[in-house]
Amino acid sequence: MRTVTLSSGMVLRPYRLEDAPALFAAVDTDRERLLRWMPWVPHSTTVETFVEFITAARRQEDDGVAFHRGLFDGTTVAGSCGATVDLVNRAAEIGYWLGGAYEGRGVITEAVGLMLGFLFDDYAVHRVVIRAAVENVRSRAVAQRYRFTEEGILREALILDEVPTDAVISSLLEDEWRSRPRGQ
Repeated sequence: MRTVTLSSGMVLRPYRLEDAPALFAAVDTDRERLLRWMPWVPHSTTVETFVEFITAARRQEDDGVAFHRGLFDGTTVAGSCGATVDLVNRAAEIGYWLGGAYEGRGVITEAVGLMLGFLFDDYAVHRVVIRAAVENVRSRAVAQRYRFTEEGILREALILDEVPTDAVISSLLEDEWRSRPRGQ
């Protein structure tokens, strides 16, 4: 997936090692809010953690099993959108987060749409899932905008701020993506 400029002017692009301090700063600024929804936040407490993440992300992309993109407002990390891929089953899972200062502008919805297009059109997956905490209405709304089907509840599937938390699993199939009304 190439670098893309969103309608907001933000840029969605692969992370570079030199982005680690800005990525740490973005997460650290919104740490309390992100702890509610992101299981990786308690383990991401240093710039070095993000250097390791970016290094692993580059290796995973080279292997074709994951694609991690930063959302950049200039040099500031506004959020992230990525996908892990199961090559055998032609399936993927999308994950995303956005800094609180950027919510409500459609940025994540647009980024997820670009990732979906890449996964279905360029990477030939058949099924994409989004997993979100039951109470994470903003994240679930992104899936609903793209007409994902809520398949069920995964009991205590996420550990959020040390608490086992139920998650909703939603899926979108390739033919559903292709038959969607344009503009979605």
